[in-house]
Amino acid sequence: KYKVLWNQDVLSRPKDVAGSIYKTDEMMYVSNWQRQNYEEQLPESVHDIAYVTKNGIDLETVDRNIERDEDGKIIKDKNKLIYISRPERGLAPLLKIFDKMLQSRPHLQLKVARYYSMYEPNPEVKRICDEADKAMESMDNVEYLGNLGKDELYQEIASSNLMVYPGVPHFDETSCIAAIEAQACQTPLICSAKGGLNETMNAFAGAKIQGDAFTDEYHQEFIKHAFYLMDNERAYERAQKDGRKWIEA
Repeated sequence: KYKVLWNQDVLSRPKDVAGSIYKTDEMMYVSNWQRQNYEEQLPESVHDIAYVTKNGIDLETVDRNIERDEDGKIIKDKNKLIYISRPERGLAPLLKIFDKMLQSRPHLQLKVARYYSMYEPNPEVKRICDEADKAMESMDNVEYLGNLGKDELYQEIASSNLMVYPGVPHFDETSCIAAIEAQACQTPLICSAKGGLNETMNAFAGAKIQGDAFTDEYHQEFIKHAFYLMDNERAYERAQKDGRKWIEA
C-alpha cells in the first residue's frame, strides 16, 4: 500500500515521526513554513519524499452563501468585523484592540464564532476560553455566534467588512484555513505576519502586522490598516479581488 503522511500542525514530537519515516512513502505539508519546521527536526532523507500542497476549500459552498446586490456586488455590513479562530489563538488581544476601535467608531460590531478541537480538555486552554467568554459578555458591541456550519459561517464571513485575527506570540499557523475562507468570501483580513499565514494570505488581500499583538504599537498598526481598508474603496476592492484570485490559483 502507498502511505502518505499529511502534516497539519507544527512538529511537537519529532522522535515519533522520525521513527515512522521508514514506512512512509510520501510527506505532505500545507506551507513552506511548515516544511521548514519539520525538516529542521527530522533526518535529511525526509526532504526527498516530501512536497508542499495546501488546504482546500469548497468554492461552490462559498459562492452559494454570498449575497449580492442587483449589480453583482457583495452586500457588506460596513460596521461588522468577524473573528472565527480558536479563542486561545488571538481573541484576548483582539478584544483589547476592538475596545480601542470603538473609541473612534462606536457603531462597529464584532462577531465571534468558534469551533471545538482536541485541545478543548487542556486546563490552560479551558481557562483562556472561559476568560474570553466572560470578557465578551462584559463588552458592548460584541456578539458570540457559537459553532456554525459552513453555510452559516460563510454567510457571516461574506457579509462582514473585515476578518480580524491578531495572533498570539506563542502560536504559529501552519496554513490558516480561516484566511483561505476570508479570501474566498472576499472579506479582507487583518492578521499577524506569522508562520504559514505569510504564504496563505495574498500580500494585498488585507494586512499582515508585525510584532507582539499585546503591545500598544501593534494595536496602533492593526487599527490603522483596518480603518484604511474600511475607508478606501479602491484598496478594499483590490483586496477582495486579489484574495479571491489567490485562493483559486
